[in-house]
Amino acid sequence: MEEELHNEKILLRLIAEGDEVAFRSLFHAYVPLVQAAVTKLIRNREAVPDVVQEIFLRIWLARDQLPEIDNPRSWILRIVYHQAFNWLRQQKAQRKRDLVLSETIQAVSSLSTEEAAQFEETSRIVQAAIDQLPPQARKVYLLNREEGLKIGEIAQQLQLSTQTVKNTLGRSVKAIRNYLCREGIFLPICLWILYCIR
Repeated sequence: MEEELHNEKILLRLIAEGDEVAFRSLFHAYVPLVQAAVTKLIRNREAVPDVVQEIFLRIWLARDQLPEIDNPRSWILRIVYHQAFNWLRQQKAQRKRDLVLSETIQAVSSLSTEEAAQFEETSRIVQAAIDQLPPQARKVYLLNREEGLKIGEIAQQLQLSTQTVKNTLGRSVKAIRNYLCREGIFLPICLWILYCIR
């Protein structure tokens, strides 16, 4: 066991130096364990290959941290659990978006032609308001509104402080609200669009 751990640490050091052959060795050694854990956690066989691929991509992207890792198996399993729960959270957010979309489609289908045209125009303006945000602010806003991530989760994913994310999100909502108001769309509709449709 100790010798196996020693060999894995050597492998991690090689990967940290960018050795792709060492990375392939790690991949082949761990893929059965990772696949089994992901399958058990997400219970969706079709999605397993994508989640596994994302896990190994994250390991490769974090290779500069590898020399400091004392227990490779535990570290990799932490990434597995993080990615699996991330996937589950995204699925939950997607189901919520699908439900909102379904309700929105039902509501729009009951509108008159004139009301439907107004709704379409309002939706276009909302999208334009989001599109005019700076790239980082737009990313923070969409992670929160579309993926349902909380401030701490966004901070971790984007490697920002929670205060930076909170401030950015606040400024983004204010900028969108101001844009909509300049376009003649006032608060009740703004809030409905921002919090229900997005």
